[in-house]
Amino acid sequence: MSAEITASGSLQVDNGIFDEALSKSGLRFDWAGTKYIKNVQLIGTAEEALAIGECTTPGWSLFVNLDNTNWIGLRPGTGGTQFIELEAKGGFALFKFSDLSSWTPYAIANTAACKLAYLILNRA
Repeated sequence: MSAEITASGSLQVDNGIFDEALSKSGLRFDWAGTKYIKNVQLIGTAEEALAIGECTTPGWSLFVNLDNTNWIGLRPGTGGTQFIELEAKGGFALFKFSDLSSWTPYAIANTAACKLAYLILNRA
């Protein structure tokens, strides 16, 4: 029997001229994996690999910036181009790594060390 992953997300903007929103909730996916990592890691201003344990082929992932002042960038490896920026005060990203991914994600804080919380589910 496989486990079940549930994911939800929404985004809204209102600038007084236009108001747009998009949301999707309750997406459900089967997960036959058993390996995952849930961690809080202190991220410095020099890029560093995220501790992902046995999650050598990451799949569904949620990253949350726990710092109140500084953003954190995510990169697809050392020296890679930043592809996600997590705003201060709880900025987050929920996504599934491509099945072509077999790399360790890297993170970097912009001004001072920040705590990054994450949950990564390994592919089956």
